[in-house]
Formats: sequence, structure tokens, C-alpha cells
Amino acid sequence: MRQQLGFAFLATLGLAHVFRECKSGPSTTDSVFQQLVVERIGLAMHGDSSKYRTFLAADAIFINDDGSRFTSDQMVDDAGHKHSSTWTVDSLHVARAGDFALVYYGEVEHSEMGSRTLTFPYEALDTFIWRESRWLLLAHTQTHKTNDAPPIVVDSITLQQYVGRNEWSPGYDITITRRG
Repeated sequence: MRQQLGFAFLATLGLAHVFRECKSGPSTTDSVFQQLVVERIGLAMHGDSSKYRTFLAADAIFINDDGSRFTSDQMVDDAGHKHSSTWTVDSLHVARAGDFALVYYGEVEHSEMGSRTLTFPYEALDTFIWRESRWLLLAHTQTHKTNDAPPIVVDSITLQQYVGRNEWSPGYDITITRRG
């Protein structure tokens, strides 16, 4: 029992600096978080990695829709490359707990593929922390938003329009073939 109490006391002392650093973040409206999300995404799409870094906590993590995990430095490096896609953000909801804010929102990627614009809806969750007198992104995760679409029958002329090699984004090509 004494050993358990000693450990609890040491753990409390170890966490004391965290509680001193994270007093209580300011009362922040949902629109402020929407602005933070939209601006961060815009900076990443336009390749402005130095400004993008200012939105991130040094220990931030990102988990993409394929389950891959990236550090803050890796995301800043990726933000240094201009992307051809555009993104929209909608249905943003914020839940606050002291120095943390959970921001849940829908986002849609719009990608040009040949003469078509494809849309890819995602659901995202960002965790912000109040540090250094500002809100910083601590964690981001996203997943594809899927709806089971009813099967459709497409004529061969329409299907043929998709055949070929298309650049999905810089450095990522997709080849579509057709059999029968």
C-alpha cells in the first residue's frame, strides 16, 4: 500500500508541470476552430510549410485514412509540396474540456482527373491543446466517409471514357483498364 501511495505521489509531482503549463484555455467559439482548420488545410494545399508549422504542437500526430501515422515534422515536410486538390470543410462541432478542444468535422477533397472533378468525403477529428497562449493542433485523424450506393449499370461508351492513365496528384498516377 505504501509503495502504491508513493508511486501515486511521484506521478502527481511528475504531472504538476503539465497542469501548471496548461491553465485554462480561453473561451473560444466554434468559428475560431473552423478558421484554424480551414487555414491549416489551405496552407498545406498551397505548400506553405513554414506557416503550416505554426499551427502544430511539436508532438502532434496524424493518422491518415489508410491508418498510416505521421509526426509533426513529416506533415510539415508534406505541406511543403503544393497539391492540386482543393478541400472544403463543413458540419464542424467542438467539444471543450479545459485546455483541450475536440473538433469533429466533415471535409471533402475535390480532385481533377482528366476532364472530371472527383469528390472524396472524409470525417475528421482534430484535437487542439492550449499551449504558448494559443490553440495548437495536437492530433488529427481522418477516415473516408462511405455510403453504400446502389449498384448501377453503365454503358460501354461511358466506361471507355475512364480508361487511361491519369495523374491523381503530383507524383501519383492511376491507370484504369477495361476488360470486356
